[in-house]
Amino acid sequence: MNVIEQIFFGAVGIALLVLTFKLVHKEKYSFAFFVFITALVSFLLTATWFQGLMKTGVISTVVSTLKLYGNRLDDFQTTITGMGNELSNHQSQIVIQQRALADQEGKIQSAQTNVASQQENITNQYRQISSVQSDLAIAQTNLNVQAAKIQNVEFLVDNLFSKMVFAHFSTSDTNQVATVNITNDADQVIVKLTSAPIPGSIQTYIRPGGPFDIPQNIQTPLVVYKNVIMYRVYKYDMKTTLFSIQYVIDTRETNLFQTIVVRGKQCFVDNMLFWDASIPDSFFLIHPISESKSK
Repeated sequence: MNVIEQIFFGAVGIALLVLTFKLVHKEKYSFAFFVFITALVSFLLTATWFQGLMKTGVISTVVSTLKLYGNRLDDFQTTITGMGNELSNHQSQIVIQQRALADQEGKIQSAQTNVASQQENITNQYRQISSVQSDLAIAQTNLNVQAAKIQNVEFLVDNLFSKMVFAHFSTSDTNQVATVNITNDADQVIVKLTSAPIPGSIQTYIRPGGPFDIPQNIQTPLVVYKNVIMYRVYKYDMKTTLFSIQYVIDTRETNLFQTIVVRGKQCFVDNMLFWDASIPDSFFLIHPISESKSK
């Protein structure tokens, strides 16, 4: 086998030398040099010692390379194993974190449910408070009304006797009394008192004068406005008739009228129209809209 190899490499070397001479002849020196080197190698391969050296070197190189690649493969396998372990650890941590997130989600949902329940409870409590406040407002209004009534009662009790006034007026006293004839039998009598009366405390007696001067109790006044009261009397002589009026003073009313005047069929207090015979049911200071009708 070695002889065949020697003959083969020798023949190749001779052929390469021939090719080298041809290339030199054609002045292709660089390529000729390369072919010449190849021819030398081919001649060296015919030598047994060179073949052994080459085989030993090749085998050594191959073995070294295989060992190198084996070590690299071992390192790669170790790296892959380490990465697999790290991935497993990361996967375990992810699973733990997912469980923790699921627990947090459950807690958040529970908290949201509790918040919704608390909001509903707050809403119900607010409605109850509003209802109680409404009831309290109504109760306060009722208490205010009752307090006003109690104050009125207390005022009446305190003043029933201490503030009782007895006043006497003649219908001929034009400073205190104004009379307006309505018909042959009926007259409107407006009296200006010195103080404002409490309406429910007024008691009035009328005396016709003359030989049959008998006092008669008459009905309550048609109108009581501040210190002005008004009656309607029938079949009395306005020149001789006398009025006796008993009342309790309302000390809370201080804005009183000072003058009373009759002009034709109209009565004025402090130069303001109070009553007009043409509109007998209208009292202008009490119902100001009626004044426009008289005009």
